[in-house]
Amino acid sequence: MLKIVDIMEEEVSTEIYGGKAHGLSLLHTNGCLIPHTVAIEATDNPEEIDCSEFKRKLLKKISRMSHNHIYDLAVRSSCTIEDGFANSMAGHFDTFLKISSML
Repeated sequence: MLKIVDIMEEEVSTEIYGGKAHGLSLLHTNGCLIPHTVAIEATDNPEEIDCSEFKRKLLKKISRMSHNHIYDLAVRSSCTIEDGFANSMAGHFDTFLKISSML
């Protein structure tokens, strides 16, 4: 089962969650204000994301981000292969804003 962590409660590593998630974690640890953020362990297996147990766990984690069951979310990639020392993946991944339906 993929790990899902709340960055406000736990530090995250680049190796498991990717650079953006780790950077947000560092900002929060050093006292900067960041949006409420959850990070999902990186995977290359779509079946890990498409299973009902993962979806239940994710909904539970983000439920405190809803206001009257309305979510104002941005979904960002932060995979472990993005923007490393050996390669740049700028522009290869999408950001989704104002997600209105869940799973």
